[in-house]
Amino acid sequence: MINLKSGDIVHSLRIEGVVLELYDVVALLGVRRPMAIGFRSNEIRWVITVG
Repeated sequence: MINLKSGDIVHSLRIEGVVLELYDVVALLGVRRPMAIGFRSNEIRWVITVG
């Protein structure tokens, strides 16, 4: 993790072994359950969010 204000490295993660897939991770301030759904499938019809 990098502190964007100072540029300092504040935490790191070491992965050992074969990595088949690696995704970018980001923290979104004030967001509890971010998600992405496709608009080309019927999946969007069945998503229910309860506040």
